[in-house]
Amino acid sequence: MQNGQSRAVRLAAMILRDCGADVAVIRKSDTYKEDPAIDSRKNTLIFQDITDTRISDLIKRTDILIDDGLRADEDEKLNHHIASSNHLIHCSIPASLENSRLHLNEDTVSAFSGLYESITGLEPPRPISLPLASTVTAFHAVNAITMALIGRERCGRGYFISIPLEKVALSLQVLTLMESSRPPVSWEPVHWLSSPFMGVYKGSDGRFIYIQIGLPRHLRNFLFLIESAGFKKQKALIRRFLNNKTRRDPISNVGLWEAIRITGALRSLFLEKPAEYWEKLLGEAGLCCTMVRSFSEWKAHPQVAKSGEFLNFSRSDGTTIEIPGKLMDSSYGSGVATEEGATLSVGELLQRWTEEKVINSPQSSEILPLQGVRVLDLSRIIAGPLAGRLLAEYGGDVLHLSLRGTHLLWEEPFHVAFNAGKSSVAIDFSRPNGRKKLKNIIREFKPDIVIHNFLEKAAVKLGIDYESLKADFPDVVFVNIMAYKPSGPWKNHSGFEQNIQAASGLMHSYSGEIPVPKLVPMPIIDQSTGLLGSLSAALSYYRRLRGHGGSRTSTNLSISAIYIQTGNLNNESAKLPENLCDYYKTRDRVCYLSITPGTLTAFKKIPEFSAVLTDGVDSGKIASVLKTRSLSYWQNLIRDLHLENAVQLVERRSMRQILKAELADKNGILRYREHEKMGKVLVHDLPVMMKPSGVRVLPVAEPIGKSSSKYLDDKNAVESRMVAGNRKNSLISYVGWFLGQLRWAAVIIWREINLRR
Repeated sequence: MQNGQSRAVRLAAMILRDCGADVAVIRKSDTYKEDPAIDSRKNTLIFQDITDTRISDLIKRTDILIDDGLRADEDEKLNHHIASSNHLIHCSIPASLENSRLHLNEDTVSAFSGLYESITGLEPPRPISLPLASTVTAFHAVNAITMALIGRERCGRGYFISIPLEKVALSLQVLTLMESSRPPVSWEPVHWLSSPFMGVYKGSDGRFIYIQIGLPRHLRNFLFLIESAGFKKQKALIRRFLNNKTRRDPISNVGLWEAIRITGALRSLFLEKPAEYWEKLLGEAGLCCTMVRSFSEWKAHPQVAKSGEFLNFSRSDGTTIEIPGKLMDSSYGSGVATEEGATLSVGELLQRWTEEKVINSPQSSEILPLQGVRVLDLSRIIAGPLAGRLLAEYGGDVLHLSLRGTHLLWEEPFHVAFNAGKSSVAIDFSRPNGRKKLKNIIREFKPDIVIHNFLEKAAVKLGIDYESLKADFPDVVFVNIMAYKPSGPWKNHSGFEQNIQAASGLMHSYSGEIPVPKLVPMPIIDQSTGLLGSLSAALSYYRRLRGHGGSRTSTNLSISAIYIQTGNLNNESAKLPENLCDYYKTRDRVCYLSITPGTLTAFKKIPEFSAVLTDGVDSGKIASVLKTRSLSYWQNLIRDLHLENAVQLVERRSMRQILKAELADKNGILRYREHEKMGKVLVHDLPVMMKPSGVRVLPVAEPIGKSSSKYLDDKNAVESRMVAGNRKNSLISYVGWFLGQLRWAAVIIWREINLRR
């Protein structure tokens, strides 16, 4: 049952419909504004107010209730019946925590939580018209609900789940916060961002590409390809500038002058041919290179058209709309609910939902939903490891198995952030017996769930494909996370977050009219796909619990990009046409103003504005009025006039302010922990509260390659090594680190100036 109008609630309900749930939507008034891409799925609509008796009857028949925060006055009867239920899974998605003094929507949550800030903090904030926080919150919600279904199946009790939008927005920035809060001095994020082998370049046609040559084999292949394509002089020039350390780690170890020279050489190389030429040459060879496209261009691309990542849906009124496609592909079949729902009375719905969901003797056991479930995580970087981490937070026993002997320094923040709570083993396949050790480990571990992000050909070679694993473990739940859907022509293309942002239109939407395209400053696609990976595993394991055996499921970065941009389907826009939602100065603070679309009349009810907005509304007039008073004055006035749903103002906060406030919050998801090799590091918890069992607070991630699995003997593991060693912070080393980052920031600025030419 869906009882709420926020986008996160509606998107979560839509995903549940696609997973086979029969969803009833309570619409309490005719002011419910439809989002065609989300609301056109099969559903049952209830417009009537519900009497006391019928609320009770509906709750008895409901498995899941999802809302955007119940109000005590409006939902008193509903609250009463929820509290008396022992079977219901109640998922609440408020904008902010109950003790927050601020009334927030998607826009102001994003601004207040720092989502609009740049990575360095040196550039002005850039408001994002896409509902990033709501989309990821919806993915968290369906994850938590599925985990609760597993918990109810195992222990016979309902759950209460709370997922504040504000906490999810903070979790999206975990890497930025980790790398800007006095990190280990071996982490050099600005240095890595300035690498010539990772970034935007212009082709001869004026279009841009994004390349990511992050691994040694990528660099070797790149040099071979450009020589084969006739660019021998350019290859020789780049090779001349390369030092041996850079060959071993093209991102972390490039030197200052080396970076400047190679950047110039690559700039000249890519100007020789159009952007699409480079995408085809490098992408088809397995390198991570994509052209920067608009969302409309991506929708028309054969990869999207042939893989069904969005669908044209004909409605009963004769109109055709665009809706996002399947989130997951599975061996047991899954699809998109494309039938329009009926408008039923409460009585008609009760006739449809005849079975009462009553648990006569719920168990008192407080085990976590996945407690005792063994998860083998064979993935790397962000999406796959995050999926494994989420399964650990819901109780899974996760073994992270690295299949390399050398780990690159730029991978370490990802390891700390997304491999927390896992046992760790490293296998070096460059040594003899590596594959044999892998098989021994898997057989001894006996996984219930396996996650990996290898292409099919590589997985078969390693013996970790579904058919190979199924031979030993017939009931295994297998999840494969890829860059693109396997049903399209790019099924064998590799891609990082940045490449998908470029190809899918996300970078184009974020950049607007600026000369050089910029990335959304957080791994939004990776984190979304990690959530979809854990959802795939949880849904499949739930089916297994109910007697349906094992299964194979896959998801990908590209479909996450489509879901993040559903607001761009059907030419919808999340912003006011007047573009009034922006940063302004009050008398004492810089603030962010959000005006809900369609509520300008309410905005003019503020006396100070009604006097100056008589002949139209523009940002200049708003700015001139706002700066006459303090931020608290405007916030109190909006509250006194009961305009919080139409007009909202929040303070702009720096990353330092955000971090300080979060660390002081008893419900905060950020905290410092001691790491064995790096000293104090910032870690984060799951932005989900679940009762009665709660979720796991994970221990800090172990050093890369440390063998610690309780299922294994040390003889089965091969210690891996880092390209460069870790160092703990000291004041002197940190000052040197900071000055070094400033030098690399200058390289980034120089590079952007050159790209504008």
